[in-house]
Amino acid sequence: MPVYSIFGLNIESDIQLPAITSEGTDIQITIRQQAIDNQLFNNELIKSSQPSNNNPYIPVSYQQNNELWFCVENIASFYVGYGNLILYQPEEGAEQQDILLYLLGTCLGIIMHQRGSLVLHANAIQVEDGCIIFMGKSGQGKSTLAAGFLQAGCSILTDDLTVINHNMQVEPAIPQLKLWDDSIKRLGIKQENGKRINLHQTKFNFSLSTGFCKQALPIRAIYELNVHQENTFKFERIFGMKKFIPLRCHTYRKFYLAGLGLTKQHLKLCANLAAQVNITRLSRPAKPFMLNEMIQAIKQDLAQQFVA
Repeated sequence: MPVYSIFGLNIESDIQLPAITSEGTDIQITIRQQAIDNQLFNNELIKSSQPSNNNPYIPVSYQQNNELWFCVENIASFYVGYGNLILYQPEEGAEQQDILLYLLGTCLGIIMHQRGSLVLHANAIQVEDGCIIFMGKSGQGKSTLAAGFLQAGCSILTDDLTVINHNMQVEPAIPQLKLWDDSIKRLGIKQENGKRINLHQTKFNFSLSTGFCKQALPIRAIYELNVHQENTFKFERIFGMKKFIPLRCHTYRKFYLAGLGLTKQHLKLCANLAAQVNITRLSRPAKPFMLNEMIQAIKQDLAQQFVA
């Protein structure tokens, strides 16, 4: 099977991934198609609650820290185990791009949690010899902002799913950027250069042949993106224990951590990061989306943070 480099790991997969191929022979994670049933769990299953906006996948089962199984209707069943194995069993008629959406999102996010990394719902871009992270809820402008920095000459490190290693560095993800159609128009990008992520959303994947950083980088700063009704940009530095709150809030697929027994580990990882990196809440005007002005405001804020 082909081997890919994602998050600093060699991943062997029987389904083609939009990732950089690796020459490595030491395989850390395997992705393969296989029939999935409850026999993968040796102990009593712990079922999740009914579907909600935060947890749309049902049913979900856990066993200690090691295994998770979830099912997405009309797409596939997925199994993530021991930080090194992802299995998928497609439903009849499922589209490959839908399966990839969950393999490269939820499944990889869970497996990186299992491997002891801090995983954020965030984008990261290279700035000089380090990187800055933009985290926030969907619709706050993370990918649009990252694309704006890309057009300004910066490189993308991660999109949507950001993995922070034990050295407080962000690991390079997949050379792509996902953008909604309104962001594509705002950025002046040709929509035909992207690939629709699935048949149900007007969101497109753009491969990055250039402008992708392939090495892990230390974190210079973190911004939590927010929208307000004022007509100015507002930067609010977060201090002390309050820094923990946005890290917890924007943890990727955090609703799985308790069932996996990873809550204690996650709290420690958040505390370590909060102690070492500046976190700033950045509120922007709701309309219009002043992208270029926002980029300049962030550059000025960064300069003030690191003034000698």
